[in-house]
Amino acid sequence: MMKNEKTTVIIPARIASTRFPRKLLHRVEGRSVLEWTVCQARRSQLVDRLIVATPDEEIALHMEAAGDIEIERTSHEWRNGTERCAEVVRRLKLDGYIVNLQGDEMNLSTEDLDRLITRMGKRDFPGFGTLVTELSSEDLDDIHVVKAIGNVRDIALDFVRNRPESFEFVYRHIGVYGYTTDHLLEAVRWVPSSSEKERQLEQMRWLDNGATICLVKAVSSGHAINIPTDIGRATTSISSLPPC
Repeated sequence: MMKNEKTTVIIPARIASTRFPRKLLHRVEGRSVLEWTVCQARRSQLVDRLIVATPDEEIALHMEAAGDIEIERTSHEWRNGTERCAEVVRRLKLDGYIVNLQGDEMNLSTEDLDRLITRMGKRDFPGFGTLVTELSSEDLDDIHVVKAIGNVRDIALDFVRNRPESFEFVYRHIGVYGYTTDHLLEAVRWVPSSSEKERQLEQMRWLDNGATICLVKAVSSGHAINIPTDIGRATTSISSLPPC
């Protein structure tokens, strides 16, 4: 990491979810999905500050009861996690590096979180980064699986939901983002682009405005909790974890 740069992980957390209502409060092996996500981030030795950002009082009270976590109550108006993170950055006057870790990413390993943070600390970090992993054959035609298309230098060229035309440097995207605070605050000033609206992918706004996004390869599958059947996979993955 570059000298004196702090890393803050912000976990945007909303109660609403179309495909799996109230999923962040669903309990798995004695903890909620959100608590497991916090637990994974807390294990990292590279995280200087950890914050849950939520517009929902029920989630705030739930995490207060869980204890030992900083909570920021945010506006309901934001369209995505990046905008929610930006509110927290402005309010707390944060500087350095920000990781946007979605509250349903309980399967993301601490090691892969550290890979992203380590890449952010290198001098050639372009200001935006995200995690990717291997794409399975089952993922190819699944529109709920976002495919990241990169190049030989691990720079993102496109993000798509449909089956990609080429399979070279194509990965399954993991919705965890890293930014410098300056790049984050610049990104939320950009107007949503047509491809962002069409694909429902916030990172398209960054590409359409000329931003460079580096792709950081994760080792674990990192499947988020999107639908109820994802809980079974999560139960298997956390069974081998050490205590938080």
